[in-house]
Amino acid sequence: MKMETITGDRIILREYREEDSAHIYNWTRDEITTKWMGRKYRNPRPMDEIENSVRSIISQPPKDGVFFAIANRETETYIGGIDLTSIDWIDKNGVLSIVIAKSSDRNKGFAAEAITLLLDYAFNELDLHKIEMGVYSDNKAAVRCYEKLGFNIEGSLKDHMLIDGKYRDLLQMGRIKSS
Repeated sequence: MKMETITGDRIILREYREEDSAHIYNWTRDEITTKWMGRKYRNPRPMDEIENSVRSIISQPPKDGVFFAIANRETETYIGGIDLTSIDWIDKNGVLSIVIAKSSDRNKGFAAEAITLLLDYAFNELDLHKIEMGVYSDNKAAVRCYEKLGFNIEGSLKDHMLIDGKYRDLLQMGRIKSS
């Protein structure tokens, strides 16, 4: 699927570039950034594995996903990533995931702007009907952000992940196109 650049007020969603690998490598080693992520990201990955993943997304994007780097609109510098994976083209749904790489870029509205841009793309360009995501119940800031953007809690998986020695619930959230 041909990726396009999506322009917002302060950010753009753009194709990944090979130089983004270094940014990804850095945030995968930041325990604060990866704390609420799945096990794939809570164990640091070697640089060559990250570089191969980025090259693969660039050269052969999967048919069931779209992958965007979140970048500063003026400089196109990497801020994070936002993906829509497991796209089901029959039932018209997909799974959203997002990361803002540096603590200094959080709480500035970049995630909300990126999600808004991706939802518009998913619903209007890809003609999807529903976007879903998982978020840990103790990640209160993320839950508030997603609810403000129209996501609803649809259920939860009890004691789904061990974080800081305590089992945490995973909330299943979803947003339907008409929401």
